Amino acid sequence: MFTPLDIHNTLTCMPMPWHPSVVFVADGWNGHTYWMAQTPFPPMDIEPYRDRYELPCIHYSDDGIHWKPINGNPIVDLSQEEIEAHNYYSDTHLVLKDGILELYFRYTILTNQQLVGNKTSLLRSVSYNGISWSTPQVVADLRREQDIQIWGEQIISEAVRWDGKQYQCWYVDKSSYLNNRHIRMTTSADGKQWTSNVLCSLEGQEIEPWHIDVQYYDGKYQMIVYDMNKLVWYESEDGVQFNYVSDILSPSPKRYDFYADGLYRACSIKTDKEIRVYFSAKRKDKSYIGLLVTKDRIHFEPTNGLPKWRWFPVVWKSYVKVFVGSCRMRLLRKQNRNQ
Repeated sequence: MFTPLDIHNTLTCMPMPWHPSVVFVADGWNGHTYWMAQTPFPPMDIEPYRDRYELPCIHYSDDGIHWKPINGNPIVDLSQEEIEAHNYYSDTHLVLKDGILELYFRYTILTNQQLVGNKTSLLRSVSYNGISWSTPQVVADLRREQDIQIWGEQIISEAVRWDGKQYQCWYVDKSSYLNNRHIRMTTSADGKQWTSNVLCSLEGQEIEPWHIDVQYYDGKYQMIVYDMNKLVWYESEDGVQFNYVSDILSPSPKRYDFYADGLYRACSIKTDKEIRVYFSAKRKDKSYIGLLVTKDRIHFEPTNGLPKWRWFPVVWKSYVKVFVGSCRMRLLRKQNRNQ
């Protein structure tokens, strides 16, 4: 049985990992080989609102399978005023630049669930040890006209890379929620002044991109796209025109699998042995992060995280809930017929 990763959380960070971004350092960085950012996200409605728990959290690992949280999670939280306005954070992405770990994430401003301006800001926080993080600084604020002219209508699921000379940032710019979504790219020498965006193309398979990740290895830009249905791999020579490589994963038809009810953002890294794909998944009222490995970006093998003896209780607990609920419904129907 394919099981999700073993990702522990602190009491202040909900144990429902989501939207992973992973950095791999072969020789280690501050004592660990893998670093992950993720935003916990419950797949069901929860008080006061589920986006409230989508807070940037940092984890580390020595094998990329078993993860531990830093003591400072979440690295940023909402004030009571922001909670009352239903504001939220989302879409983490990690970058290692010159020995400094940089975390990019979004901040969405809502007032009574109505948009304020173009609602989105892209923020950045940095750390020299992975534990202490700087106060977030604004990279882009789409309430400012000059930033709208550079970035466009929206910034979703940013994927940032430092190539040694400049930053490159890919993101989804939606003109509507369900269609007409595009991938754009902009660059910056200092992370402050950005060039006007360039429209990217996806060739070989027509999809509606929603959440993305872009990395560079094997001499090409490697992009994973989630399109509201499945995970798809593209690659590019120039970072602008991407060509279809393969389908990675679709939701499982088996109801007990942890990715039976949907997928979300995935990211890839290349280690000294293989390419790893970390992906968001959900089943019923739980969210998870799973792991696939590949060497050719076409054939993908699942990697178990949680031991099966720990995963089986989760599965059977859900079945018990369904069974009990079904019995209750049959009892109510019987009572209604007898009345």
